[in-house]
Amino acid sequence: MASDVEKLNSLPDISFIDGITADTVLDEMINDFTNRYYELTGEYEPLGELDKLRILMNAASLKIYQAYQYIEKTGKMNLLRYASGDYLLHLGATRGVEINEEKAAVCQIKFTLSDLQTSTVAIPKGTQVTAGDGVYFETEEYAEIPPGMSDVTVSAVCQATGTVGNGYTIGQLNVLVEPIPYVETVMNTSVSAGGEDIMSDDDFRQKIFLAPSSYSTAGPEDAYVFWARQYSALISDVKVITPSDDTVQVIILLKDGAIPDAKLLQSIEDYINDGNKKPLTEKVMVTAPTVIGYDIAGTYYINSSDKNNVTVIQSAVEAAVSEYVKWQKEKIGRDINPFHLQYLLMKAGVKRMELTSPVFATVDDTSIAIEGTVNITYGGIEDD
Repeated sequence: MASDVEKLNSLPDISFIDGITADTVLDEMINDFTNRYYELTGEYEPLGELDKLRILMNAASLKIYQAYQYIEKTGKMNLLRYASGDYLLHLGATRGVEINEEKAAVCQIKFTLSDLQTSTVAIPKGTQVTAGDGVYFETEEYAEIPPGMSDVTVSAVCQATGTVGNGYTIGQLNVLVEPIPYVETVMNTSVSAGGEDIMSDDDFRQKIFLAPSSYSTAGPEDAYVFWARQYSALISDVKVITPSDDTVQVIILLKDGAIPDAKLLQSIEDYINDGNKKPLTEKVMVTAPTVIGYDIAGTYYINSSDKNNVTVIQSAVEAAVSEYVKWQKEKIGRDINPFHLQYLLMKAGVKRMELTSPVFATVDDTSIAIEGTVNITYGGIEDD
């Protein structure tokens, strides 16, 4: 994007109390006392560590320093870089930005009869299904299976908000909590998705940072980024391109490199097209990035001097590969870069790595690289 909230971190650090410490306050109080005492009496009055006046000043200086800390916090909580919690909420309110609250995951549930029936079978609203792990999905509306039909599919919402309900694969939600006559099986026909935890301070800070771009309907790139992120905190990266003069393509990537489904993309597109969020003459398309696959394969070796740490290094290698896989798919358009993998493996304690895949490849701004097979082999110990 044209501007990034990370620029805030490159600004110089500031202090509203000029770096004053508790020792600074105490030293100033003692100096002020001794100087004033000399002015009034012409005598120098040293204050030892056990002097009652010094003890009194020490206690007072801590309270005064605490007041300085409140001043420091008050000043910094008015700046976007430092603000957090409720202070950040108030900063957002001044720019018309609200935090994304928790949302529950949703999916489609299919109810199938054991045999065709001659009368209608009702599926009450609130019918619960689960995978047997203590997380429950509840149907959002009444449904029924007419005579001669074998099944019906209805939308269900997770009873727990947040990301806990995301990622149930097709068929995983297959336990009917309260039996329904003639219903033999239940299963989710779509992967559960859409659950969101409450927005983190960092995500909300970025949302506030982008907010000024939304004030214009002239079509700036950051405006589309803002409105996309405004829709869902699950969105981790947004790319905006113009494939033609009158068309804007907004490419969406979810957290952890997840690819958004068609339903979510359509919802975001409808959201951006609604109201005064874009120029009337522009056509907005919201799409998922094109997936480019790559494999990871190779053999690594460990220094003989590290032979007592082989198990530890092997575990570190697994973690390094996982970190690389996550890094590679967290940004749209990030080139496939095996040198970053080599770097992480060296940090893990590997002497050398014979990497056969991946090879360096450029990734355009409409695509994302996602791993296929991962086969990293330990080749043994070698002399340093």
